[in-house]
Amino acid sequence: MPEIEKGSRYNMPKVSKFEKGDDPYQWIQMYQDAVQVGSAGTNEVKLCMVPRYLNKSIRKWFYNQEFKLWSEFVEEFTSRFQNRKKIKNATKKLRNIARKKNEDLNDFLDRFDDLRRRHQKEATLYEDVLIIQDRELCEIFIKAQPNKVMRKFVHNTGPTTLKQAKVAIKDYLYADSSDEENSDSDYVSSCTDNSDDISSDYYTSDSSSLDSKRSRRKRDYKKKKTRRKIHTKNKNKEGKVTQRTSDSIDLLRKQINNLSLMVNEK
Repeated sequence: MPEIEKGSRYNMPKVSKFEKGDDPYQWIQMYQDAVQVGSAGTNEVKLCMVPRYLNKSIRKWFYNQEFKLWSEFVEEFTSRFQNRKKIKNATKKLRNIARKKNEDLNDFLDRFDDLRRRHQKEATLYEDVLIIQDRELCEIFIKAQPNKVMRKFVHNTGPTTLKQAKVAIKDYLYADSSDEENSDSDYVSSCTDNSDDISSDYYTSDSSSLDSKRSRRKRDYKKKKTRRKIHTKNKNKEGKVTQRTSDSIDLLRKQINNLSLMVNEK
C-alpha cells in the first residue's frame, strides 16, 4: 500500500465511517466527493486515508488485502460488502416491475433501465444471482405495460429483444397520439363546417325573412290601395244616388205645384 509523504498536510474528509449493512457504492461516492487533499486528491492518498473511515473488523480486512491501487480496493470493497438482500430484492423488483397507470413512458424507461443495470452488475459478482437474458427482459418489459391493447399491439410486432419492445411501445404511443390529433382536427373541421352551415342558414333565413317582410308590405299596400278605390267608388255611387234622389224630389214638387195651380184656376 502506498504511503503518504512525511510532512504532507491534507484536509481530512468529513465522512461517516463505513459499517456493515451500508451501501458500499454510495459510501465510496461520498468518500471520493469529500476527499480534498493537496490540489486534487490522488488515488494514492485516498487509498492511504480510507482505513480511518472503516470500522475495526473491516479495517482488519483492508490491511490483510495489501491493496496497491485505489481501483483494486473499490472493486473488492464493493463486491464484499454489497448487501445481498438488496441484490435479490433488485432482481425481484425487476421481474415484477409494473408501469404505473399515469406514469410517463420516459420515467418508466429510466426506472426499468436502472433496475436492469443494478441486476446485471450484481449478477456478475454473485453466482447465485442468474442474469436475466434479453428475451426475458423483453417479456418483462411488455408485461409491465398497464394497457392490454398496448401489450397486444407490441406482441403482434413480434419483438425478441428489449430494444425492439421499446421501439414498438413508442410506435404505439406515437400512432395513438396521431389518431387523437387527427380526430381533434376532424372535430375542428366539422365544427368549422357546421359553423359555416349555421352562418349560411342564418343569412339565408335572414334574407328570406326580409323577402317575406317586403312581400307582406306589398300585399298590405295593394290591399290599402284597393280599399281606397272601393271607398272612392262607394262615395261616388252615394253621391250619384243622392243627386238622383234630390232631382226626383224637385220634379215631384214641381208636379204638385202645377196640380195645385190647375185646381185653383177651376
